[in-house]
Amino acid sequence: MTKTLEQQIVKALTADDPPPTLDQLLTLISEVESAIIEAENAAEIAREQFLDPIACPDANAGRAKLESTQFTSARLRTLLPRLQAKAREVEAEEDRQEWLIDFRALAEERNALAKELRETYPAAVATLVSLFARVADLDHRLSALHGSRPSGAKGTLLGAELVARDLDEFSRDTPSLTRELRLPDWQESNRLIWPPRELPASVLLAEAVAAVHDPRRYSSEWPEALREEKAKRIAEEQKRIEQEAARAAEDKAAYEASLPR
Repeated sequence: MTKTLEQQIVKALTADDPPPTLDQLLTLISEVESAIIEAENAAEIAREQFLDPIACPDANAGRAKLESTQFTSARLRTLLPRLQAKAREVEAEEDRQEWLIDFRALAEERNALAKELRETYPAAVATLVSLFARVADLDHRLSALHGSRPSGAKGTLLGAELVARDLDEFSRDTPSLTRELRLPDWQESNRLIWPPRELPASVLLAEAVAAVHDPRRYSSEWPEALREEKAKRIAEEQKRIEQEAARAAEDKAAYEASLPR
């Protein structure tokens, strides 16, 4: 039995095709530990018998039996640490293989999600920018409509977002999405595509000073001039927004064209 067990140990320590599994090594280690205990018990019994002339009248035979059991225990004890080291090595390799399986699975999931993000964000931003720009333009026109209300006219039109969200007004707890949402550019994320850039204070001041000295200010042409200036600014901002949206759409189209077919 011991010889067969030793043969199993040697095979487990030297075989590479196929290599032993961790479960096989752990089972073998358990058998070796049991065999060592059994051999040591047998050695203790043999020693007691060897020292008792009545139990063992043949000293040479008793010595041979004692040495045999001690030899068996010693050989197994020599092999056990190597077997345990082999088990640790196989366990580490199995852990590495399991980790690599998770690594490859997550890498595949990551790549798919990155592709979806790369395709979705520019298109979604282009859609939202276009929608928000039209909402802002309508808000400007609604404001102008209410500001030019003639005497006796009644009625107020809420903005598109208020109607869409079933709100009467915006508040701290329910701020405007179209005004407060920030949408960074895909390529240059330190630059916002939305909301539109506000004119610098110096430009606003220059426009105000120019308006004060505008010869039309105190004429019947002034209201129309204001409307024209406001419409011009809105048109310019709308053009900029459309250009940004078009560029985002071009980036998306260029990316899709680069994908393998």
